[in-house]
Amino acid sequence: MARGLHPSGYAEVIIRTVDDLSKIDPKTQAVRIAHTVGMKKRAEISIRAGERGVRILNPLPEVKPEEEAEEASKETETEAEEAAEEKEEEEKRS
Repeated sequence: MARGLHPSGYAEVIIRTVDDLSKIDPKTQAVRIAHTVGMKKRAEISIRAGERGVRILNPLPEVKPEEEAEEASKETETEAEEAAEEKEEEEKRS
């Protein structure tokens, strides 16, 4: 391990725009997208980095938090519906 390098062995470079990717050497440098970059520009940077073979140290999550919340609420609704159906079946048996 060398000083000043990320544990992966790459030199860490913070980028804020898509144009900053043109200054990156994919063999020796990896990028960290600045926290001020929005989701749209972050997605565009991720696509361009993938095309150039540049490693991103803080990549986009596979599922957005909003989508996770929607999926979770759908699951709880489904579970509630199933529980209601089971209750109705038990009442019919009685």
